[in-house]
Amino acid sequence: MKFILTTFFSLFMLTVFSQDTTYYTKAETKTTFKDSAEYYWVKIVNPKDSNQVTSKKYSKSGIVIAEQSYSDYKNRVLGGKVMKYSSTGILLSDIDYKQNKKDGKLLTYWSNGKLKRSDIYKQDSLIEGRCFTPEGKDTAYFPYHVYPQFLGGMDSLRAYLKNNLSYPPVASRNGDEGTVYVSFIVDLDGSLINIALQRSVSPELNAEAIRIVSKMPNWMPGKEDGEYMKFRYALPVTFRIPD
Repeated sequence: MKFILTTFFSLFMLTVFSQDTTYYTKAETKTTFKDSAEYYWVKIVNPKDSNQVTSKKYSKSGIVIAEQSYSDYKNRVLGGKVMKYSSTGILLSDIDYKQNKKDGKLLTYWSNGKLKRSDIYKQDSLIEGRCFTPEGKDTAYFPYHVYPQFLGGMDSLRAYLKNNLSYPPVASRNGDEGTVYVSFIVDLDGSLINIALQRSVSPELNAEAIRIVSKMPNWMPGKEDGEYMKFRYALPVTFRIPD
């Protein structure tokens, strides 16, 4: 009954608030063709405040698999519930956000519906937490997020960039300098995939930043709620001409 009521409420909201739909392929690129989409996002705008938005992710079969609430959509500031569901619509996580920070309850669930984790956060800081087995028994606590990192940590990452970065001669002669941002996904095995330019400086510096990231060894993969997960990362690569 709970699932039926939730579905009905969602449909009701869709009829009241303005909305638009964006389709994505399996490779996470936008497409205008619904039939070729692996999933799609529906943006539901509050008519009283166009910057307050609820965004829902649907599988291609039409099942809600994620939901995000924004208090400031223009700047992508989360405020309210962020929820994830399984491919069959079972609730997997329910997190309270305020000003883009975890603030309130962070609840996750096993696939059988039993509580897996019950954390309390304040401004992104863990106040208290408990973890449970699939049978509902207390178990040793483990962090919700373990972020991916370069082997050896930030010091090793800085050393890698310093030892492998080459200043393009053309960029040096032109006096080009600045910080190029390269985005990528750290895959489940730690390999870097979907490497792309996020912020440009010049063609030569952009190409060198992409090259050095593409040559990186595998990172230590990240985890979410104890499971290996893909994480998106944006790496700044700074070029400065020596005085």
